[in-house]
Amino acid sequence: MKTRCPCCGAENSLDALLAHDEARDAMLALMQAGGETARLAVQYVALFRPKQTVLTWGRMAKLLNELLPDMQRGVIERDRVAYPAPPEAWAYGFREMLAKRSSLKLPLKSHGYLYEVMCG
Repeated sequence: MKTRCPCCGAENSLDALLAHDEARDAMLALMQAGGETARLAVQYVALFRPKQTVLTWGRMAKLLNELLPDMQRGVIERDRVAYPAPPEAWAYGFREMLAKRSSLKLPLKSHGYLYEVMCG
C-alpha cells in the first residue's frame, strides 16, 4: 500500500515504512499521541526539517519520542516548575507554533519554544 507524507509529499510503501526501524518508531509514537494531536505533531516536527535536505525518519522518531513522555504524563516542566499539559494544551501549543511559522528561525533546534508557548 502506497502512502504519501502530508508535509513533504514523499511517497513510500506502508510495508517499507513498518520494516524500517526508525520509521516504525515514529509511527508508533504518533499512534500513541492519537487523534488531532498526532496530526498536529507531524506538522510541528516538520518545523525541524533542514532547508536543503529532508527530515529523516530517525530524526522524526527522536523528536516525537522526546515529546511523548510529557504528552503521556500530561505535565511539562519549565524552569523547575510543573505545568499541566492535557491533550488540549498540546494541540494549542502545536497550533500556535504552526501559526507563527513565518516568524520563527527555522529549522527549530529544540522544543523549548513550544514549551514556553504551552506555559504561557
